[in-house]
Parts: sequence; structure tokens; C-alpha cells
Amino acid sequence: MSKTQNKAGQQLSIFDERQISLESANRALSDFNLAEALRLFESCLQRFPNDTTIRLRHDAVYSYYARLQTLKKETQCSLKALFYLGDELPTELRKGWNKRMAIEVERQLGACGTISGKPIGLFWLAADEIQKAVRSMRESLIISPNDARLHGYLGDALLAMNEKEAARIEYLHAFIIDPWAVDLIHLADQDILDIISSAVSEYEIAGDSLDWVAAVGTVEGLFPVLSFADFNKTTETCNRADMDRSRPGHAFYSLILNERADRNKITYRQAMKKLCPLLFQAFLERYG
Repeated sequence: MSKTQNKAGQQLSIFDERQISLESANRALSDFNLAEALRLFESCLQRFPNDTTIRLRHDAVYSYYARLQTLKKETQCSLKALFYLGDELPTELRKGWNKRMAIEVERQLGACGTISGKPIGLFWLAADEIQKAVRSMRESLIISPNDARLHGYLGDALLAMNEKEAARIEYLHAFIIDPWAVDLIHLADQDILDIISSAVSEYEIAGDSLDWVAAVGTVEGLFPVLSFADFNKTTETCNRADMDRSRPGHAFYSLILNERADRNKITYRQAMKKLCPLLFQAFLERYG
């Protein structure tokens, strides 16, 4: 049997050589380094031209690489090309692709960069690099503190780390600021999704259930009762009067905070009852 040597000078069988070569190529592919993966698979194929597994892998990588080059010519942008290629990839490559996207977005656009509205942290999250996702999203929120989507994504990342209380504070901020901006496709907290689907029938709320998530979640105990300082900080760039007029759920939530902070509760309770009698009754049952 033909043999070769490894770095330690030990002889390797053809089988061992094939496995080592294939593992190196697969590792480059899992990192979504297509150029390196293609080079390594071409080397494997030259060494083992009759190996069906290697040929199939090589041909697949070649097709992805060729498609990427085509997209680069069409978009005149390597980052956009890589982003658009993601829609054409099989599931098993998307983790590596997400990692590569995070690296490239950060390299080309900076630590708080986005592409098509997607922040770097979302790619880290999809690549299961949770700590990097949290770090990235928190850095982005320093620059854009009232980005509801970012707060929602940070909630998803914290929930993935089993930090439920911290996650729900971020979700709460998101639904206070702009509930319609929250990415419900990615939202990972099933209890919050249940509120969205059941609030209308359970409490006979007026308007969009998304507007009521903060209020219903607080009444049901999912969210903590924010202090006025935290609430004001969250909404400091918003027109509060306009928000209250156009968002009855937000108005109800504001009344909860007022009622909790003020000894003279009658006025606030009357307003809450007028806005949503059933939710007000649930509020009384929880807070007395």
C-alpha cells in the first residue's frame, strides 16, 4: 500500500491521508472560506481522482464559488454578493455563512455595521456565537439606544444564554419603543408570542395586539414594572403625547407606571378601566 509521511515523520496510509485532507477541506468549508475550501478540495481530487465523495464535495464548492463570483460582478460589491448568496445555500452551510457574514460586515462596515437592516449581532447569533452576538448588539445600542429591533435581537441572544430576566427587559424596551419594528420571525420568547396571539380574545383590547405587549406582559408578570427613570430613558427621543394618542396599549402601560408610583391611584385606575376593563381587572388581581 502506498504511504506518505505526516509532520512527525510517521507513515500514513492512503486512508489516513484521505481523511486528513478531507477534514482540512471540510473545515475550510464549515468556516465558509470558499476560496480555501475549493483549493483544498481540488488538491484532494488530484490525489484521489476516483473518489466520488470528494468529487461531489468539490463540485458543490465550485458551484458556490462560481456563483459568488457572478454575484460580485452583478452587484459590484463583495459584501452584497456574499449576503445574497446566503439565500441559495443548504441548511448545513448557513452556520458557517453567518459567521463569515459577521466577520465581513464588521471588517468592512465597522463594529456597528448593518446590511439590509440586519446587524452584525444577528449573524453572530445565527452562527451560535452567542457572547459575540450580545457584545455586538450592546455596542450597537450605545449608538442607537432606541432601535427596537436591536433590543429584540439582544433579548433573543440573552435568552439563548438562559438569562431570561435580562432578555425580557430588552423585549420590554423593544415593545415600548416601537412594537411594529420588532422582528417577530426571530423573537425567541414563546410567552411573548402567546400574548400577541391571545391578547385580543382574552382581554378584548382595542387596536393592534403588538401595541399591548408591554402592558399585558407587565400585568401577567412577564415583565418587571419599570421605574419612571427607566421608562423616560427608554422613550426620551419619542413624542410621548403622540404615542399615547395613537397607541392605547402604550397609554395603558404608562398608566400602570403612574399608578404604581403615585399614592393617589384613583385617577389612573379610572383611566385604565376605561381603556380596557378586562385587563384592568387582571391588573387588580395581581397588584391589588
